Amino acid sequence: TTSGQVRSDFLQYWDQITPENEGKWASVEGTRDQYNWSGVDRAYNFAKQNGIPFKQHTFVWGAQSPGWINNLSAADQRAEIEEWIRDYCTRYPDTEMIDVVNEATPGHQPAGYAQNAFGNNWIISVFQLARQYCPNSILILNDYNVLRWNTTEFINMATPAVNAGVVDAIGAQAHGLETQSLSELQTNLNRIAALGLPIYISEY
Repeated sequence: TTSGQVRSDFLQYWDQITPENEGKWASVEGTRDQYNWSGVDRAYNFAKQNGIPFKQHTFVWGAQSPGWINNLSAADQRAEIEEWIRDYCTRYPDTEMIDVVNEATPGHQPAGYAQNAFGNNWIISVFQLARQYCPNSILILNDYNVLRWNTTEFINMATPAVNAGVVDAIGAQAHGLETQSLSELQTNLNRIAALGLPIYISEY
């Protein structure tokens, strides 16, 4: 989407749709227990009406998460994360793909509230919740600089969750690739591919 709207010429160019910001937790539940699904409704309904895949962006991220989540106890944080994922999946059960955890590489924007809630294996825990409530969706671990500057750091972060069998695919944001050499891109793509999961180019 573009600024929360679906362009009138969208289908001329694209065959999959992702909300830009309106699917992020802070956009949907800026006030605790008060949901605003209108932006997600627009994009999801557009996808269903036009027979194209819908990708949710994103469940758990250290940015654009509701401010109130940081002030809760760990137990309440766990409950609210589960409630958010459960309520999303209940409303949009036919979501084809989900960026479950976004930008969790150290130095990027990992979700400190989720680590506080679940401990050091928080990524695995969040993916397990997504699998429980959205069993038919492709669950993606999404990040930036995956193919450019932080490939090693991303692999180190992703490996425990990949080995746990909870991640379906890797999301590689495409920022910064326009000045990269083909040989470096190919080398890093092969390193990511060695994780053994499909790779989705995201935020292209």
